[in-house]
Parts: sequence; structure tokens; C-alpha cells
Amino acid sequence: MIVCKVCGTENEQGAGFCGSCGAFLEWSGEPVTPDDAPTERYQPVPAPPPSPSPDAAPTERYEPVADAGLPAGPGQLVCPSCGLANESTRVYCRRCAAELAPATAAATTVVSAEPPRVRSGPPVAILGGVAAVALLGAVGLFVLLPRGTPTPSPDVTESAPVAVTTSPEAPASDPVGPASGEPPTAPPSAPPTEPPSVPPTLDSLTGLLVFAAVEDGNADLWIWDPADDSLRRLVKGPGSQTEPAWAPDGSAVVYRAPDGLRMVRADGERFEPPDFTHHDRDRNPTWSPDGSRIVFATDRNPFGSLNIVARPAGDNEADLDVLVTNSGDDWDPAFSPDGSTIVFASTRRGDATLYLMNADGSTERAVELGPGYYDDPTFSPDGEWLGFTRRDDAKAQKDLWVARVDGSEMRRLTSTPANENDLAWSPDGRVIVVARADDDGRLVAIDVATGDEIGDIGVDGARNGHPDWWWPDR
Repeated sequence: MIVCKVCGTENEQGAGFCGSCGAFLEWSGEPVTPDDAPTERYQPVPAPPPSPSPDAAPTERYEPVADAGLPAGPGQLVCPSCGLANESTRVYCRRCAAELAPATAAATTVVSAEPPRVRSGPPVAILGGVAAVALLGAVGLFVLLPRGTPTPSPDVTESAPVAVTTSPEAPASDPVGPASGEPPTAPPSAPPTEPPSVPPTLDSLTGLLVFAAVEDGNADLWIWDPADDSLRRLVKGPGSQTEPAWAPDGSAVVYRAPDGLRMVRADGERFEPPDFTHHDRDRNPTWSPDGSRIVFATDRNPFGSLNIVARPAGDNEADLDVLVTNSGDDWDPAFSPDGSTIVFASTRRGDATLYLMNADGSTERAVELGPGYYDDPTFSPDGEWLGFTRRDDAKAQKDLWVARVDGSEMRRLTSTPANENDLAWSPDGRVIVVARADDDGRLVAIDVATGDEIGDIGVDGARNGHPDWWWPDR
């Protein structure tokens, strides 16, 4: 007998196809040969040369030998395709695998290539059997292989596509990948495209900008609100009030007055006490991000040159804490957003260079930006970039530049006949406002990404400068 590897049914020794599932026993069966078993039902013979004409009938690759089946008798099923008598228990013909009793076939996945042929002679029957062998062999391979990881047997060649139909009781088959064994993949989709960035505008800015405006020889402090493009005066003379810097919480402004550094409330009311220092040599004040200290530059005695010092913000009598002192000038300190680092300008190496130091004045190190004269440094709101002005030497025109804090990716943003001075970075980091020393004397807003001018700010008819930006959670 031959045991079918597809369904496990025992078949008579002469059967070519399983009587239960129709699988080809010569490919998938496991013969068990008793001592008195008859010989194989089919024997291969060499294939003849190709037919010279497509209309010529193909020659069979196998020739039938004597039938080992039972003679036709009562209760037996005669194959409608090849005419062979089959036992009544078979569902499929043991010679050609044609379906014998469709009405009693077990619910299973059935492969059909074309309608059953009416037997007209031995050559047609043999052709039908050979076609069934190829088709049912493919079905047997599908059943035996693990689902989801199709790996065709090396002795099975790719066949033409066949239609697969499923009986109502049986679930549909899982999808099978390509013959290479690779899982099926969807065609690649187009890479997502980022929407174009919308250029910043003045009315898209937030926070409050404080600055100085010089009219009739005196400078007053003003606040610009981008929400409604409004201006209001914060401090008016006597004398010039310049270099304002916001407290981190937006409650007050420290600025340079003729007699030293002073403070004013953000609503314009008097700050108590208004005097922070009492020396006209003090300048460039900046507030630490935690609001605890004010750092500034001074060349009062005994320093002789500009040095950077600090004092507690709430004590106008405390001794100065000297952070930087050397034979050169050091000025324009500015804190990083996290308060850990201060950037400043220094002439200790001759031409003005940018330096970084820890907030306590330790670990001074130069920002290597190449030859030139550097000034007006400030950190971007995310702490990753520095904005500054640069010129080739002390007599050349100053332009606006940006670079990474480590000095890399240095890039020029402006190139104009007038000097750029005193810059401030917008809350979103997309705009730098710079004081341009041209005939208009306006604050010019520059798109950091492109260097384009997006508008100007300030008091009409005045020379505007020294901007500083405040925003919530600064």
C-alpha cells in the first residue's frame, strides 16, 4: 500500500492518486511494499523531441502499463474522465485524480484548472492525468509547506497560476509570498514631504521687546508689543537711558542711566530702590535666568580696563563679585538659557574675540570663529547657537552672523553698508532684531533661516537700539 503524506490515507499499491484528497502519491506518498506487491503502475520513458508544429498533438511522457485495479462491478465508481473502475470508498480516481463523487467529497480546498473533459480516447485521458499531476502536486506542496514562510521544493518547478476556490465550510487560505521565499511587500510609497516652512512675520512674534530710542540727544526706553504692534514709553530722561535688560519674570528692567545702573518696574512704576549701582562707569547689564544676579561690565577703579562683575539682584550695597579681569577689555556678557554659561567679548588676544565661561567666572575659553572683530554676542533661546556681529577689523562695517556655540556652522545673515549693532533673539528663535546704524535708525527684524528682512521696529524719527526680548517662561 501507499500512505498519502497529505492526508495519511492508505491507498492500494497500484493507485497513482490518493482516493481521499487526490494528491499525487508518486510525489507525496510513502510506498510500503509487501513481498507480494505488484510493480509500479507507471514507468517513465524518454520524452520525444518537441513537436514541429504547435498544432501537433503532444506526446505522452508516461505510458500506461497493465491495470492493477479491480474489475468494474456493483457499487464501484467509473471515472468520467478515463473510464477506470474505482472502489466505492474513493473520492478521486486512482489513475487520473478526476473527482468521482462530488456530492460526497469532504469539505476541503479544491483546485480546479479547467472543466472535466469527456473521455474520447486514451491520449486525451492521459493528457488529463498529466495535467492533474502537475496541478495537484502544486496543491500538495502548498498544504505541506509552513504557512507564511513559503519555500518551494527544489524539484518542483513554477507552474501557471491556477484558480483557488474554497468550500463554504473551510476557511480561506493565508496569503503566500513570492516563490523566492521573501514575504510579500507593498510597493514603496513616495517619501513624506515636509510642508514648506512659513516665513516669520512681525505679527507672528510673541513676547515684549524693550529698547532705547534717541530723540533730541536723549534716549528713552520703550516697549514694543508685537500682539498689536503697539509702542509705549517705559522711562523718560533726564539724560539718556540705554542698554535695557529684562528680569526673567518680566516684572522689571535694569538699564544704564547717566549715574549708574538703575531699575524700573515693567509697568513704568518706580522700583524700590531704583538705584542698583552708583557709578557711571557701569554698563552692559544682564540678568541671570534664575533672577538672582545681575552681571555687568565696568572699568571703574581699580580695574583700569573693562572687566565683568556680578552683584545680587536684590542688594544694591553688596560687594562686587569679579568674574573676569585681565589687561584687555571684556564686555557684553550674556547668559545661556540654562544659566550655566556666560558669553562675552574680549580684546585679550588683540582683536575682539568671543569667549565662554562658567557662570561663576571659571573655565574661560575662546570661541574659535576665525580672524575678525567680534561683538554683541547673545545665545539663541534653545542655547545651541550664538548670534553676534563681525567685521574684518575695527574700522570695517559690522554684519550680523550666527554660529554654533562651539564655533561651527558659522554663517553671515546680513551684508549692508551700515553697521549692525546690539542684537536680540526672538522667543521662537526664528528672528534676530538688530539695530542698524543707517539714516532710518530702525531696529530691523532678520529671518535667521534666510537672512531676509521681514520688517522694522522702533520710534519714528529716532535712532533705535539696544533691544532685549522677554517672553513667558524665559
